Amino acid sequence: TLRRQSLLPSDQGLYVATLDGSAPLVAHNADRLYNVASLTKLVTTAVALDQFPADHRFRTEIVAGGLVVDGVLEGDLGVRSGGDPTLGSKTFPDIVSALKSQGIERVAGSLVVSGPFTFRSFDETPEAIARFGSALERAGIEIGGGARAAEQVDGVVLIRIESDRVGEIIQRMNAHSVNWIADNLGTTVGGAAALRAFLRDRLALGPSEMVITNGSGLDDNRLTARGMVAVVQALVNLARERGLAEHDVIPIAGVDSSTVRTRFQDEEFRGSVVAKTGTQANVDGGVATLAGIAHTKERGAVAFAILNSHGDVHSYRKWEDAVLRSVVEASGGPTALSRAQNAVSPSPSHTIRHLGRASVTTEEVGE
Repeated sequence: TLRRQSLLPSDQGLYVATLDGSAPLVAHNADRLYNVASLTKLVTTAVALDQFPADHRFRTEIVAGGLVVDGVLEGDLGVRSGGDPTLGSKTFPDIVSALKSQGIERVAGSLVVSGPFTFRSFDETPEAIARFGSALERAGIEIGGGARAAEQVDGVVLIRIESDRVGEIIQRMNAHSVNWIADNLGTTVGGAAALRAFLRDRLALGPSEMVITNGSGLDDNRLTARGMVAVVQALVNLARERGLAEHDVIPIAGVDSSTVRTRFQDEEFRGSVVAKTGTQANVDGGVATLAGIAHTKERGAVAFAILNSHGDVHSYRKWEDAVLRSVVEASGGPTALSRAQNAVSPSPSHTIRHLGRASVTTEEVGE
């Protein structure tokens, strides 16, 4: 099939195994490194579920390191960050409004941030802190002493912001392949080094079996098809430990609002494949990847990874679907999951609470 399409077999990696790993079903270049593109997000997902309960909400607290006198915070403005990967443009106007309602127009000290911090689509903490400070100044809150990171931030809590649950964030990230959330979540869990450590320590992958540079799959991220299936198998186990099914963190093809919404839509296969896509049209001659779980009548759930490079991504997607269909049909045909309705949550939301006050009037301080 590959040669008829003028595609080199060496440019494709394929591995399919039962979900428990006991029975490999199909293997082709299973141990060769390929660019996995956005399948990297499944590694980020696994590490996040390893570190956080599914109902965990990331908390961000904004604190005042002094009193507010005549519009000036006489101290530092602090941020205690719990690593919320979705803190961004939609939340920012509410933060500014809350600060101004406290009477803060100028910060005499610095913007000081503790913990892993991301803001908008900037996944590295130092850059994110600088961007946040600049955004505050553009919104009319002057920062006198610049912006910096710190081990600890003290002060009166003015605003508390809570994210959606981790399970909801992950589901949305994978369904729509949201790069900025994935990169930010990668920062929260410890960066690319933490992802590599998970693959090494939990999945026993060696240095020659992985290249991981970020949490989203942008840049250069490579795994073998066998290694990618190991990620899927580990992710399913971690999800179950957190009280989730695989389709709570990876979208159902043909059902969920997602990058696989239009795939496997026919009556026979609809709802039987849970999958994550990866695409990089301008890298490695064109990369298209697909990994996840297919539910079959005779072998139950099987984990698969199909890694393609150096070809037209649209043609590759059709080829991926054809290959997976043939595997499922050879396993007795598909069986659909019970959930038949879209369950992907909409865009990120936050709960913002206004707490203490740090202000006094000129009269109160005796001037």
